[in-house]
Parts: sequence; C-alpha cells; structure tokens
Amino acid sequence: MKKQSARLAAGATLVVALAALTGCSASASGGGSSSVTLNILDEFTTAPASPKLNELIKTYESANPGVKIVRTSVPQGQGVTKLTQGVSTGNAPDVVFFDSPNTQQYAAQGLVENLNSKVAGWATKSEYYKGAWDSTQYSGGTYGVPLYSDAPGIYVNQDMLTAAGISKVPSTWTELRTDAKALTKNGVSGLCFGTTPGAAADYLFMPYIWQSGGSLNTVATSALPSLQLFQALKADGSIPQDVLNWTWQDAFTAFQNKSCGIVFGGPWNAGDAAKLPFKVAAGIPPQKDGGTKASVLGGYNVGTGKGGNVDAAWKFIDWFTSKKVLASYLEATTQLPNRKDLADLSFVKSSPFLPTFVKSISIGKPRTFGAQLPQIDSAIMSMFQSVLAGKLSPTEAAKQGESAIGPLLSK
Repeated sequence: MKKQSARLAAGATLVVALAALTGCSASASGGGSSSVTLNILDEFTTAPASPKLNELIKTYESANPGVKIVRTSVPQGQGVTKLTQGVSTGNAPDVVFFDSPNTQQYAAQGLVENLNSKVAGWATKSEYYKGAWDSTQYSGGTYGVPLYSDAPGIYVNQDMLTAAGISKVPSTWTELRTDAKALTKNGVSGLCFGTTPGAAADYLFMPYIWQSGGSLNTVATSALPSLQLFQALKADGSIPQDVLNWTWQDAFTAFQNKSCGIVFGGPWNAGDAAKLPFKVAAGIPPQKDGGTKASVLGGYNVGTGKGGNVDAAWKFIDWFTSKKVLASYLEATTQLPNRKDLADLSFVKSSPFLPTFVKSISIGKPRTFGAQLPQIDSAIMSMFQSVLAGKLSPTEAAKQGESAIGPLLSK
C-alpha cells in the first residue's frame, strides 16, 4: 500500500473479475477453439495499476484467442457490493481479486470457490511464505492464492540514534523501550504511531499480541504483555499524548518534522522516507524477547468465483501468478512480493527500506478474522487506547478486550 487508505483497514482495495455482466457466458474452460468471456470488475482506477492491468489483459487475450476479457472499473470501496450483487442476481464472478483479510468472509458466504483440487500438486504453492498462504485457508479449503502482501515495521531517525550512542535499529521490545526513552528529550518523542478509529488497530498491534504466543481467542492473557509494553512506553514519556488523536500519516509527519525519533510505518512510507534530509533506517516490528516471531499481513489474494467457469478462471489465475507475469505486475505497481522466488525484484533491491518490509512479510500472519473484522479492529483499538489514556490497567483492558472480541469470533 502506497498510502494507508490503499492498504490498511480490511477491505480497503478490491479487484473483482465478474462474469456475464451483459449476459455473456462461457462455453469452454479456457482451452481449444471454443470461446469464453471473462468480465473484469476492479477498483484499479488510477495509474500504475489500471494501465498495467489493461496491458496484461491484452497479453492474455493474444495468447488465448478463445478468451475475451471485458473490464469494468468502479470507485474504491464498491467492489464488495458489486461482488455480492453479482452472486445474488446469477451473474456470479469467475475470478475475484480481493483484500486478503476478506478471504474467510467470502468463503463462509459462498462467494468464492474451493481451489483444493487446483492447488494440489501446484508447484508455485511452495514459493509462498507461510502466512501469505495461510491467508487463503478456511475450514480445510483453499479459497484463492496470494497475489501480493504488505506488512508493517518501523522507521528510525538514524542521526538521532547515533547522537544517543545507539548503533542499530531496535529489534526487540527491550531495545525499543530503551531506545525510545533515550531519544525522548528537547521536545522530541521517542516513539510515534496513530491510534484513531480507522487506523487499523489489528494491523498495528496484532504483531505484538502474536509475539506473546497467543491469539484473539486468549486476549485476556496473550494481549497482556503487549499492553504492559505500551503502558511502560507511555510511563517513560516516550509516547506523546497526541497519538490518541493521530492517524498513521500524522505520526509519520511528526517523524518527518524531527519531532519523533521512531515511528511505526510501512512500505507505503518508503518513498517519502527516502527524500528526508536526515539518515533513515527501517526495521521489522520489534520482537518480544524470547517470544514468537510475528508481523501482520495486508494485501491481495486472487480466487475463483461462482460463475461456473472454474477451469477457465483457474487458467487465468495460474497465468497471472506465474513468476514472469506476476513479477511484471509487481515491478509496475511496486507492490511487495509474498513469495521466495520474487523476493529480489529490482525495485525491492534498489530501495534502502523495502527489503526490510519483505522480511516483515516473510514472518507475517494473516488477519483471518472474517466478517467481524471492523468490530474486532475497534475492540483491539479500544483496548490499547484505554491503556495509553490511563483509563484502564493492562489487566483490565485485556479482560475487557476478550469480553468484546470473544462473541465476535463465534459469529
């Protein structure tokens, strides 16, 4: 995601390939001389994604004379509604490109096909990082394949670290607390991040919950260490009070203005970070000392809809996710790879920051929270905000969080 709105918050961006929007139907499964029509509905209305998609569509049609692809684009946020309408009216999609946290919701609602039979023995499967592949799983089925991912990390003002006698980017909770405290002086806050509604709390805080070895099913205990960490950071004076009103971008602006030494961010900040007039370094989310390595994933998956053209749809997916084609798409759009065989793309290697975020992707876990993701996100944010605001102790907040999240997980 180049900007927060483009990658964060579940369901932020979505591409959907719909079949039969105008009554066309397929008479073959993507081979031979018979024809098939695939209608594509997407939210890629701007460059570089939109023209690159057009280019690849033409390439696929040229290589498959029996296939005609019709593309329709809609404004951001309208893809989910269009998908549901297509299924309910009998114009179900053949191929669906969707925000990865929506996978379980779509599978549960019967909007996408189980691809177990297609991916059994599929050579490309072994190239994906575990978390990216896990994002496609639901109740024993495979509902899509990963397309690209993003994951959070930190940016640090290296000049400030050096002046404080710190030689490397903090990589553990202990180092994060120590370094943030050392940088907090002369009007500078050691650590900044955004916690306003819509700031995707699951994306910000879930890595620290997972690093304690827990899950949302055990928030009362698994969230406690991370809540205690942020309480300690606040007690140290390392976190400004403003974080309670900040978005991710507000926090990064504070970093740009040198009023913050360390900031939580992501690959969408890499371009701006490279232009700053001071030395900047990036790191993966600091890991719990002795804990489980974890980050969190955003991004896209691509699956097969209920349009009845499973074979033709899979042929397109298999082609689109082939190494050469997908590399071309990722290079053009600068979306990050979630596969080992694409980890060293030229735009990644040429960046001082993006290899770090690919590493974060490699240890990332998917947000498999289903249809209740917005409510779960709100509950997570409330839990951490209450501690940062001093309204609840970590123990009280964790118990309150479990009471709010537990019923949502059972829906």
